[in-house]
Amino acid sequence: MCISLPPLHKWGKIGVNNYGNAITTAVRDDVFEFFHNCLEESVSLIQKSKSILLDKGLYERSPYLPTPDNYDFVKDNNFLAGFFKEKRPLTGAEIMNFMPITNGMH
Repeated sequence: MCISLPPLHKWGKIGVNNYGNAITTAVRDDVFEFFHNCLEESVSLIQKSKSILLDKGLYERSPYLPTPDNYDFVKDNNFLAGFFKEKRPLTGAEIMNFMPITNGMH
């Protein structure tokens, strides 16, 4: 059975997320060690699959956000009104929240 690389890469990301959460709640040393090993395996899977995907030109990179020349700070409560009233540009954090959706991680 052959498994394509993009799902393997996604499985590694899912493993890091889930095992990272699990390790924070592990109390017993043997359980902590188990989740620690699982976390290391997931990181290794991500690293190896990312390297191969990059070599083959199949890795989907995160969007590049250039460093702005000037900064615009929120001055009033109208910042959240952009969802309902006047439009505003998306913030970097909002753009990054779309990445799992666009990469099929929903």
